Amino acid sequence: MTSASRSARRVANALLKLKNQYPWWYPERDYLRENLVSQANSISRYGFAADIERADALMFTEAATSYLDSEIEAMTGREVFSDYVRALHRVRTLVQDLEAALGPAPTPNYGTWSAGELTAKHMSSGGAEVAMVSAELSGDRPSPLAWRADPAAPGPTCQRLVALAARILPESHRLRYAEEFRADLREVPRRERLGHALRLVACAWELRRNLTLSAARAEECR
Repeated sequence: MTSASRSARRVANALLKLKNQYPWWYPERDYLRENLVSQANSISRYGFAADIERADALMFTEAATSYLDSEIEAMTGREVFSDYVRALHRVRTLVQDLEAALGPAPTPNYGTWSAGELTAKHMSSGGAEVAMVSAELSGDRPSPLAWRADPAAPGPTCQRLVALAARILPESHRLRYAEEFRADLREVPRRERLGHALRLVACAWELRRNLTLSAARAEECR
């Protein structure tokens, strides 16, 4: 493994650890996804789910940007860490691209609301819905999990990261690897998908170099 590859892997592993800094958010997010189903006119079922996904991703990008900035500031100017600093800058660019693709933070910011407040808001539209949602929250009635039609499908954040990893590769290889990346992601447990997608992005630069070198050697042998 090259020095640059080791640096990229170190960055990816450090970014994954950021999730552990927000233990209060992940159980709350899963609770809302799995149990809170609403037909309120103000927020559709799919719109509510999309905002949860975006709040989750934006919280990650904010923490990742903060971590990368602090690492870059600490390591810049130290020659022994030059490869690491370059890897940090590359990953920061990817995180910024992801943040821009996600758009502005949801309104309201579901990442800061408690489940009780959200439940009260979604129950305000009528007695029938109160009974339905209450039954789902208590477990008396199975939740239809309407936030995602296909339970096996990766979330939009993971899909964007996989697409980003494929775009890093040479154009002639993008389609094939994009299909492979998507297929692999579906096999990964849901809680591990974001980490897997980040690793694909971090390793895509090394894969690009290897593919480019292989193509150059093949051309020389002709």
